[in-house]
Amino acid sequence: MRLWWHHGRVYHRLALLWEALHLAFPEDALERTGGGRRRDALSPRGVHRRYYRRVIECRDGLVRISPYLALEAATADAEAPLTPEVAARHLRTALRAYASGEDAPSQAVPVALPGEGDGSLESDVRQLIRLSETLTAQF
Repeated sequence: MRLWWHHGRVYHRLALLWEALHLAFPEDALERTGGGRRRDALSPRGVHRRYYRRVIECRDGLVRISPYLALEAATADAEAPLTPEVAARHLRTALRAYASGEDAPSQAVPVALPGEGDGSLESDVRQLIRLSETLTAQF
């Protein structure tokens, strides 16, 4: 029950980040499988399924927008990951640059990655939450 509650909360905390990335990259949305929207909403497993879909779609969107983020942030070390705070500060501008068709470097840079030695999904999700909440605070 605790995991179900946690996944539901994280799903909602990632909403702003997901919406911004989904508007830019709707083709990256994972297709639904199984019994449909109503059954998914009523199923205890539906919360977990939506959680994993949102996390994966957020990470996919960040990979796609990362060259534009690197261009906006102009990091001194192109190989260094962008922190969630730096990425949030430049995300809207990067999304506008992508939408207008501006050229971007062909190489992606790491964005909001988990700490060294901690490649767990939960650590990755914590970084995505930091990015989403930083975006929310900017409004």
